[in-house]
Amino acid sequence: MKSIDSASPIFGELAADLLDEGYSIRFTVRGHSMRPLVLDGDVITFQAVDGRGVRTGDVVLYLAGPGKLVVHRALFGFRSGTGRPICMRGDAQQACDSVRPEQVLARGMRLQRGKKTVILSRFHVRLAATVFLQLRAIWRGLVPGSHCGRALCP
Repeated sequence: MKSIDSASPIFGELAADLLDEGYSIRFTVRGHSMRPLVLDGDVITFQAVDGRGVRTGDVVLYLAGPGKLVVHRALFGFRSGTGRPICMRGDAQQACDSVRPEQVLARGMRLQRGKKTVILSRFHVRLAATVFLQLRAIWRGLVPGSHCGRALCP
């Protein structure tokens, strides 16, 4: 059986086409930018969404360049329908990426880690992730040397 790496530009183009046609896509996430809430090897199911429909706390799939897909979280007071850039950030990162609504392809609906499944679109899941990230940012600002590089900083 042939497979396509999710980092491949071909995968990005195919994913964008499938989402445009109304299909959901499911793939294994690679990388560490979303730790500790999304881990390398987790499987996420994405459903097409208009960029203006993104909500704070959503896990979002967007195009960062031709065929280059990125999975990050929408943060910091994005207001649906404004057309302004959305602040996207990996859970493990400090800086935001400014993403135009037309770059957004899909919203994460379901995350699978082994036998566990989390419905990402539920309000309490989005709220808990957003609160966790805000508290971690405050912790990092108050405690010198708290950028520990482990999956969970104290």
